[in-house]
Amino acid sequence: MAMQKSLSSEIVAAADGQLTPLLTRPQLAALLNTSVPTLERWAQLGVGPRVTKIGPRQIRYHKDDVRAFLEAGQRPAGIR
Repeated sequence: MAMQKSLSSEIVAAADGQLTPLLTRPQLAALLNTSVPTLERWAQLGVGPRVTKIGPRQIRYHKDDVRAFLEAGQRPAGIR
């Protein structure tokens, strides 16, 4: 767990200079080194960083929600 917390802290620190207030799914996928379909699945399951909807089709992730998700060291179900 300490290793996971350290890695999350490093990602948060590195991302602070890169994050805009709202991230698109491709931007967040690149930051987390995962895929857009994975983020879509997490959103459907209600896990992962909180999703912000802008209009009927635009999905964004607020940087503070991403930071909170990473700092909490949360892992969606099925992630090792």
